[in-house]
Amino acid sequence: SGRFENRRPVACILRRVRLMTATLATAALVATAIAGSHATAASPRDERLGELLARIVALTRAPGGVMVVADDTRLWQRTLGVSDIPLRTPMRLDNRFRIASASKMLVATVVLQLVGKRRLQLDEPVERLLPGRLVGGELVTVRDLLNHTSGIYDGGPFYATPGVFHYDNANYVLLGEIVRAVTGTSIRQALERRILRPLGLSTTLWPATSVPRRLAHGYTPTGRDVTSLPAAQLSAADALVSTASDLRRFLTAMLRGRLFPGAELPDLETAVPVGRAYRVVDERYGLGVMGFSSPCGPIWGHRGRITGYTTFVFGSPDGRRSIVVLLNVGRIDDATVARVNPLVFEALCA
Repeated sequence: SGRFENRRPVACILRRVRLMTATLATAALVATAIAGSHATAASPRDERLGELLARIVALTRAPGGVMVVADDTRLWQRTLGVSDIPLRTPMRLDNRFRIASASKMLVATVVLQLVGKRRLQLDEPVERLLPGRLVGGELVTVRDLLNHTSGIYDGGPFYATPGVFHYDNANYVLLGEIVRAVTGTSIRQALERRILRPLGLSTTLWPATSVPRRLAHGYTPTGRDVTSLPAAQLSAADALVSTASDLRRFLTAMLRGRLFPGAELPDLETAVPVGRAYRVVDERYGLGVMGFSSPCGPIWGHRGRITGYTTFVFGSPDGRRSIVVLLNVGRIDDATVARVNPLVFEALCA
């Protein structure tokens, strides 16, 4: 929409053509998403999952997306749309995406591993671990950072109001610093050593460059390419890049307790209710995981929203069901998330 500028008619026309071409490419690939990759007729479940993926992509105005749904006996994985609008490059299952706040699940897992090794305590004051780093840090614990009940707000020095739920990336920035203080290694190195290498997550990384290899191009809902996000802007709260396959493998291992040396998994899922301001899109928050009610019971996982990318990663408490949805569109609003959540949960329970 919008008017052409008389002084740049050619540029405007080309932009319109690119957007229309991408839309047509997406529409053409809907049939592939619904029918699946086999020549045989799709089952009703396959058709429904394809329809749900198409609706999610349409609602978010994403150029493309990847969806993987799995249980103990079946794996359904499809792509839809494009990873690059001008080139009309079809989305691939092995495309990488910035997973944004879904990174918090992996960071929380490292912290809980350290708790299991008795190198940390959940109720240990932050002040003891990071002296002088947090105003009010003597009243805030590691647990408060993990479940966002430290009351920390962005901007300026970190001030805390313990017991108040406020979702804030600063909590996980501090957790990254705590991991360094306890282990002597960066959170990036700890993730590689404790999670990525043991699970063989070869396509997951903390990017050292702005655009890692096979990264799907990220766009705003209006179609502006915002792929090149400076790596220096990323932190323990949102830095990781991954694929649908790696995320599913991690989630299953986490929920089944394979990554924990002790009895940390119940703590992982000990959730607090979110504040009124968050109830449009969230229900409760545990130690690095979001908790929701779904048509097939309680589910755990995380969502991520960052410039150019949106992520949904959820599974059943026993790890037998899981879903990963990756979209190359970012900064979608809460109203859209509230409409997409039920579609993701329906696909998980199909």
